[in-house]
Amino acid sequence: MKKAHATNLADAARVLKAAETARGLFQVGHNRRFAPVYAELKQMLGETHQPHSAHVKMNRGELLKPEWVSDPKLTGGFLYETTIHMFDLLRFLFGEVTALHAVGSAHEYAETDDFFRAPLFASGMHATLASSADASWMFPFERIEVFCHHSTIITREMESLVVSEGLDGRHVERSMHQLAKEEKWGYAQEDGAFVDAISGDLPPAVTAFDGYKSVELVDAVYESVRTGASFNITEWNVAANHIDTL
Repeated sequence: MKKAHATNLADAARVLKAAETARGLFQVGHNRRFAPVYAELKQMLGETHQPHSAHVKMNRGELLKPEWVSDPKLTGGFLYETTIHMFDLLRFLFGEVTALHAVGSAHEYAETDDFFRAPLFASGMHATLASSADASWMFPFERIEVFCHHSTIITREMESLVVSEGLDGRHVERSMHQLAKEEKWGYAQEDGAFVDAISGDLPPAVTAFDGYKSVELVDAVYESVRTGASFNITEWNVAANHIDTL
C-alpha cells in the first residue's frame, strides 16, 4: 500500500490521474466522514432536516508539536495540515461549493495562521468556516452548527450531537463519548470501508476526486486571501488551467 501527498492543485491532479489509471485501489484518508457524529448528522440532513446555513470552526491550539506542523514547505500551509478535513466534510454534508470568499492574517507563525471563509453551495445554502492555528486547546476545537427551519443541530468534536427543535429551546443530546477513539473518530470504519472495497470490488468510500476537490478549495482560499477577490470555483479552475490537467 502506497501513500500519496499533495499540497497544491497541480500535484492533486497528478494523484487523481494516477489513481484513475492504476490497477490498485485509492482511498483518501478523510476519516471525519466515518465518525458517528458526522454520519448521523449527514443522515439527519438527508432525511429530516433541510439546512439553509451553517457555522463551522476547526482550530488548533498551536503549531509547535510536532515541529514539522509549522513548516509550510512540508505541510503546504496550515489549511493543508489541519483544516482540509473540514473542507471535505463541507462537501460531504452540504454538497459542492460553487463560490467562496476568504480573509486571513498572520500572528504567531511564519505563514497565514488565521482564516475566515464564506462558501456558497450549489444548493443555495451558505456557511462560514473559521480556523485559527493559535487558539489554545479549548474544547471543542471542532464544531459545526447547522441552522434549519426553527431547528439547530450542533456537533461538539466527535463527542456529541445536540438537536434543538421548535421555539422553546428544548433539545436532546446524542453522546458518542463512550465509544473507543478508533470508532469515535471514524478510523475503524474508514479501514473497514477500504477492506470492503478491496474484497468486494467496490468503489472507494472517499475517492481521489474527493481528495482533489478538497485541495481545490484550499487553494482557492489561499488565492482569495492573497488577492482579496471572491471566487466562482469553476470559473477560477478553468482560468487557472487546472481542469485541463485532469
